[in-house]
Formats: sequence, structure tokens, C-alpha cells
Amino acid sequence: MKIKTKFYEELEISTDEMIHFPEGLPGFETEKRFVYLHPEDSVFGCLQSCQTPEVAFIVISPFRLCPDYDFVLDEKKVDLLGLAKPDDALILAIVTIPPGQPDQATVNLQAPLVINPQTRKGIQVILSDSGYPLRFRLWAKKPVSTVSAAK
Repeated sequence: MKIKTKFYEELEISTDEMIHFPEGLPGFETEKRFVYLHPEDSVFGCLQSCQTPEVAFIVISPFRLCPDYDFVLDEKKVDLLGLAKPDDALILAIVTIPPGQPDQATVNLQAPLVINPQTRKGIQVILSDSGYPLRFRLWAKKPVSTVSAAK
């Protein structure tokens, strides 16, 4: 099927490439089908809605910023995603870039996207008591070597 995208114009995708978010995303509850677009030569990807071209999120692996990023996924969410084990999940974090200020970009480490690449199901997990920041500076002057430094 063809979808219009925010950053890549029109693309042909198969239904096998779609990721179903049964609950949608906070603030975008009606958006249930997405595709993960990830150029091989970039650390950034895009989670693009299959329904609404304007709904697209720039994403990055939180492990690129915090190598020991960690959280516990409760059993209910593991079951919802159909994960054999939580380590099988693809974890992504949403990047926010203020208009005209790419140097002020932040990454949401408090609400990662968790995707099962096998079942093609995803959810956004809110880690409200984790200590992870909602707006972690992407272009920090000093690299973060531990999760505790990001908290």
C-alpha cells in the first residue's frame, strides 16, 4: 500500500512492515498503525503514522545516549506485545527539535517506545518514577556514560 509521509514523500509499504500500537500513543490515541523508517546510514529513524502523513516522530535508540539505559517492563505489557522475553524488544526514544533550533533538540527518556519486531506490536511506556528526564539534551557538551548521569 502507498502512504504519504512527513519526511519521505510517498512510500510503498507492505502490511508486514506496519507496527500496530493497540492503545495508540499518548496524545495520538487514534493513530494505531505506524511504520519504522530507519536509513542504515543514520542513528535517527522515523516512526511514521500510516494514517496521517503529518504524524511522524524522529526517534533514536536511547542506548546511544545512555549505554546502560534500563527499565522493567511489567508482565502485562510483555504479554500485550507477545514478547518471549523483554530483551527481544526494540526500544526507541522520541526526539523533539524546536523549530529553527536543532542545537536545542531533546530526547524523551521518560517515555520509550517498546516494539516487538516479531509480532509488529508496540506501546509507549511511561516511566514516571524512573528518574529519567522528559527532555534530555541530545547535543550535550559532555557525553553521558551512565544512566545515573542522565537521571
